[in-house]
Amino acid sequence: MILNPTTKPPEVKVNSGHIHEYVRSSKNKDIYRCVHPDCSHYHNREYLENKRALCGKCKESFILTKAQLKNKVPACLSCSKSNKAKKVKRIEQVLDQILNSSQKYDEKLRWDKNV
Repeated sequence: MILNPTTKPPEVKVNSGHIHEYVRSSKNKDIYRCVHPDCSHYHNREYLENKRALCGKCKESFILTKAQLKNKVPACLSCSKSNKAKKVKRIEQVLDQILNSSQKYDEKLRWDKNV
């Protein structure tokens, strides 16, 4: 296709580029819809597992699991109150403590070498 400099190029539909934020349909528990105002995306629950979505509470992206898709509004592990989420939060706290102590140890070693 040859374009004349005075003519406009053909318009191309551009994907909105957003990550969907899902909520379960009120009429069918197997259907989830995106709540963004300009999005009309609907999807069956079985196809959403292991897909990226936005958390309904903190708006951070996460990967949907089968357990999270049982809720009306899927939430990430950070916002969830499940036993698994509590264990993950505790593990993160322990890892943060270990990392902080190792960083302090490294700083001390550097300080000792410089003295």
